[in-house]
Amino acid sequence: MSTPIDSYNPNLEEEDAQIELCDYVFQIADYREDGEFHPYRFWYRYCTGAINYPFTKEHFLKNDDIIATLEGFGLDVEKFWLAVVFIFDWTISKFHDCLSVKTPLDSLQEICEYIGNGDKLAISFRMKGRKGKEADLSVKRIIVKSLHDALERERAANPNYVVVLDSDRFTTSYDNILCYQMCFATERFKDLFASLRLPSKVKTRADSSQREVSYNKLLLISRLLYLMRLASNENFKYSDESLKGILKSYKGKIPKTYSAIYL
Repeated sequence: MSTPIDSYNPNLEEEDAQIELCDYVFQIADYREDGEFHPYRFWYRYCTGAINYPFTKEHFLKNDDIIATLEGFGLDVEKFWLAVVFIFDWTISKFHDCLSVKTPLDSLQEICEYIGNGDKLAISFRMKGRKGKEADLSVKRIIVKSLHDALERERAANPNYVVVLDSDRFTTSYDNILCYQMCFATERFKDLFASLRLPSKVKTRADSSQREVSYNKLLLISRLLYLMRLASNENFKYSDESLKGILKSYKGKIPKTYSAIYL
């Protein structure tokens, strides 16, 4: 089981030139605003061989479609390689031996989003030994309003719930999590692209060797997911449609967890 690297205290004045290769890793962490030490933990794990990733740098460098797109965007291939390994490591630890957290505010917000204005809501009351009773429209309106009012009060009173992390509770693992992993990894790549301010326009053009180069960032992510073996369907190499379908189906359904490594 993974455990938090609490004993690892990075030297923030690190001057080793190699750490500069983690520039894109820092960009991802900085974009999230809660990952100050993530790059240092990653670098420690990478240098000590603690990350077990099922793909190689050689496979990455030999993937012409991926490399051509990276070079077309003017990205540093070496730095991007480390970003790929970092995102993989974070993604795996996000849903294996992790801590599942749902605050009262999260639960109440989910319910309010689910019922909306209550137009299609059915409420029944049941008491032991007595026949159930269906709530009429006026009662439903009172209940719906009370829940939404309670949500607003909770937001105002507790904008940030403090979660105490106990290393003994990092035991949650999810079955059939490939879709969760793909969604999480996709968002981290999007964070990187946003931080690097890559152009949003999708285009295709030939490079100096007259190869056709795709500038579709979602297709690039789709190909990376296949390279990282988070996706096993070969369609991910040729089209972003499969990934689009997964992102749409799982929007808002990814469980909130803490990684034991990247808290």
